[in-house]
This record gives sequence, C-alpha cells and structure tokens, in this order.
Amino acid sequence: MRPQETPQLDSFTPALAQPLRCAERGVAAPFTAPLLLGARLRRHAGTRAGGFEVVVPNPAGREGWFILPWAEALDALQPSLMDRALIAGMEEAGVTPASLREAALQAAETGLGGRRLRRAATAARNRQQRREAVTLAALTRHGAAFALGAFQGCGLPGQAAPHPVALARIRSFAESLRAWLPEALNDADHARAEALAQRAGAIVAAAEVLIAANRARLAELRELAPRWPEQAPIWLAQAERAELVMDGWEFLAGLWAMAAPEERGPTLRRCLALAPPTAEEMHAWPGCAGLSRAVDCPAAPPEARIITQQRAEAVVAEWLAPA
Repeated sequence: MRPQETPQLDSFTPALAQPLRCAERGVAAPFTAPLLLGARLRRHAGTRAGGFEVVVPNPAGREGWFILPWAEALDALQPSLMDRALIAGMEEAGVTPASLREAALQAAETGLGGRRLRRAATAARNRQQRREAVTLAALTRHGAAFALGAFQGCGLPGQAAPHPVALARIRSFAESLRAWLPEALNDADHARAEALAQRAGAIVAAAEVLIAANRARLAELRELAPRWPEQAPIWLAQAERAELVMDGWEFLAGLWAMAAPEERGPTLRRCLALAPPTAEEMHAWPGCAGLSRAVDCPAAPPEARIITQQRAEAVVAEWLAPA
C-alpha cells in the first residue's frame, strides 16, 4: 500500500502544545493505519458518554498536536479494521498503557490485523502469562502476593519484565541515534538526531529511577498487608509512572530499528514528528526533572509522517512481542 498524506487535517487547528497532565496528552495507541501511527488516545471529557479523542502529531512537523473526536478521525485518518476493534475493546476501560495493550492483544487475536499481528499477540500473551507466574511466585516468597498488580510492569530485580524490556529498547534507540550522527547528510538532520537522542536518553534515565524506586518498595509490603486495600490505588499509580514516561517511545525505537541504512534520514524525521509530548506533572516525579519539554532542532518536514501500512503493522507487531 502506498504511503498516505493527511489533507483532511488542514481543516483542524493544533490545540495541544505542552500538556499539563498525562490524561491531557493521552496514551500512545497501537494503531496500524498509516495516518494514525503515533497518535494518542484519550477520553473526551466534554461528553456524558465519555467518547474518545485522538491526539495526532502536527503533520506539518511543527509544534502542536491536533485533537479530533474519534467520529471525525474515522473520516480524516482512515483507521484499519484492527484500529476499530481496538477502540471497541476500550469502551468500558480507562485509557492507560495497560488497558490499551490488553485491547490491542484482543484485537490482534481476532485476526483483523493479519497473520503477523495475530502471531505477535499469541507470543505476547504466552510471554505475559509466564512473566506473571514468575513475579507472583517471587512475591509469594516475600509474603506479598497481594501486590502483584504493582509489580507486573517493573518485575523484581533480574526479571525481564515489560518495563525493563521497554527501557532496553529505548536505550538502544538513543545509542543508535548517537552512533548515526557521523552519517547525517546535512546539518539539519545532525541537529535532529542529536536532539532526539538527548530526549530519549532523558527518558531512559528517568525510567531507570522510577523502576528502581518501585522495586525498592518490596521491603515495605509485609507491614503494609493489613492496609493494602486503601493503599493499593497509590501504589498502582506510582508503579505506572515508568510506563507513562516511556509511553510512545517504543514505537519510535521500532521505526528506527526497522529502517534500512538509506532510510535512516527520512525515518529520523518521522520519529521526530512522532516524539511524544512530556506532561508537566512528570517533572515532579523522582528522576524526571530533566525530561525535555521540547525538541530544540529544525522542524520535521510535512512528509515526515508518511508511512506504509506494512511498516505501521510491523511496528505494532514488534511492540506487542519484541524480539
């Protein structure tokens, strides 16, 4: 399928530049339609039904994100059948990284995204079950099986849990960007790669602190057991912070890793256009004061968001079940 353009977005005005809260910026959604890759999903607070809005990077490559009600995105951004199934699976759920991953697994398992995505979903589901069993067994030895939800993401030291795996992918992305700098064909791409590598490095540093902080709390659980029901929401919110900081960056890592040497320049500009905004509330979290508020470098050109359906599906498949 040929790359697509975004002419219908010309009728919208960028409405989001620097979100204050994570809920405002939404969560990176594993859409497979080319025009939706890198888009974020959030609840539309202005309707009683709490419908969805998609937060789409400015296709002109400049600062700001477009906010479209899902009903309008159906016409403007041409979601795939799997994208529609993803949204249908989210109807009763809060918009979190975990709920979007579960909805994506369910949508991919239907086969609507093709064989590759269905195989990725099967592999991801099996891996998820194995990891949860290992984490539960370790927590049980500490008398803390009740707190599984707070450790499913970060795991315990030495475990290949989802958060450390995502962290490793983003770290490799930052390192690869820095290694590519001497190959940049012009000053603009050199500046873009340098700025994006700096942002990705800051994401890695912040996520490392948050993952370590969550794991370090294991020792508190024995005494906390009687008060867990009232403490659980606080713990779960703090356990989610690392995933929120890294949210969306795995898609960029996947795009970059799949690019052939001759594709690196255009892929760099595409990654820059899709780089997630940082919510202001994150700067108060441990280790997150250095998160960049913006990428200070030449804007990505309008064609930077153009991508093929095949590549978009490959990025989502790799996100579901990274090698």
